[in-house]
Amino acid sequence: MITIKRAGIEDIEFVEMVMNHSKIHKFITDDFTENIRLKLDNILRYQGQAFIYIIPMEEEKMGFFLINQWNSICYEWHSAILPPFRGKKSVEAGKVAIGWVWENTPALKLVTHVPFYNRKAYAFARSLGGELEGINRRSFMKNGVLYDQYLFGLTKEVS
Repeated sequence: MITIKRAGIEDIEFVEMVMNHSKIHKFITDDFTENIRLKLDNILRYQGQAFIYIIPMEEEKMGFFLINQWNSICYEWHSAILPPFRGKKSVEAGKVAIGWVWENTPALKLVTHVPFYNRKAYAFARSLGGELEGINRRSFMKNGVLYDQYLFGLTKEVS
């Protein structure tokens, strides 16, 4: 059973390791940040009310989700799941993480941007129930190429 733990100071080194993992770093960076090793002090600076790191766990930590508050009800999510947990486990973890956000924040809307070339992230967003809401044209540069980004959204069911 997958559970969610809100990252604390004791988890920052784990978050840094995941961000700099060779199978993850290349997908979460653009040309501006590609050669920058994501540092512990930068992660600490952004860990606060607007930025929340949550860690899906089963027997071990599977990676993390970064939740970024845009306004009182709209939050952006980013995922970084370690390779051994990709596939069905990452989808299960993502659904549990989304449930955690609905239960522990005032969020009514979650959004994420997926660069056009990242087909696995596109499929992941769709598998979590994300709906394509728009395209942010020519907004992500990778290897000198400007890419569009898909905007996916999830809306909390409210009764």
